Amino acid sequence: MSHPSVAMAAVIGATHPKWDERPIIITQLAVGEQVSEEALIAHYEGKVAKWQLPNAVIFVEAVPLNGTGKMLKKDLREQYANHLIERGLID
Repeated sequence: MSHPSVAMAAVIGATHPKWDERPIIITQLAVGEQVSEEALIAHYEGKVAKWQLPNAVIFVEAVPLNGTGKMLKKDLREQYANHLIERGLID
């Protein structure tokens, strides 16, 4: 969430046939902000190990939260578990 265009974000593991799981970002942009998937991933280069860089970014209107404001990562994992396979982003 260190990118100035990001209001809220979660990283989950998405199914990957070779590596079992690879990270993807689910992000809610701040009001009036825009950023490309490529630019957001590039923002993390040099800040995390290369193998930790996410394979994809999913932009959502709102990250689901429970009643106390905690992200519902279980729901995100269920909804986006096959995102890399569906988009053909398997390397």
